[in-house]
Amino acid sequence: MLRITTARFADTAFSGEGARLYGGRWNPKGFQVVYTAESRSLALLEMLVQDDPLRARHVLIPAQLPDMVSVTELGVSDLPPDWRSLNTRDALQAIGRDWLEKGSSAVLTVPSAVVPAERNFLINPGHPDFAKIVIGEPEPLENRCQTDAQSGQLGLHETTLVWISTLSVRSIAAKIAEMLLMVGLPEADNIMAVM
Repeated sequence: MLRITTARFADTAFSGEGARLYGGRWNPKGFQVVYTAESRSLALLEMLVQDDPLRARHVLIPAQLPDMVSVTELGVSDLPPDWRSLNTRDALQAIGRDWLEKGSSAVLTVPSAVVPAERNFLINPGHPDFAKIVIGEPEPLENRCQTDAQSGQLGLHETTLVWISTLSVRSIAAKIAEMLLMVGLPEADNIMAVM
């Protein structure tokens, strides 16, 4: 599991306080949840869709989910038919609230609304199993090109920059698809399928 946050909030990234104050796709205001993703690319994509990546310095924080931690998994078939639409926010928040109130697991894994074939992990910081989750150190998100001092060639960061640029194009497409879904146009599914 991975979480991207601004560097100034790295120390409290797994508190669930931001989601408690402002709510989210899967939780109403007043309920603590920590939103994470199953991969670096999905974490970055989710951040790009939700936030302006140029306005703050972001960090990536890894977290390991031991087998002994309780997990509840929801599939697309468990969700309302139009679950990716912004119109279903209340229904999704009700699902998240019910999961939090029952306290049946520390983690709820759900399909990503941006890339449904990938999964996001919601973490309940109030669950007893939360203490078993191993939270790593924040890592800076680098997107600069750097020259290899010995060869004069662009190295790994060149690949990273290309990857982030490609991901930025995909995030723009995802935003367009999300807007089309919001107004009920079928073209959104075509855009999401290409991504």
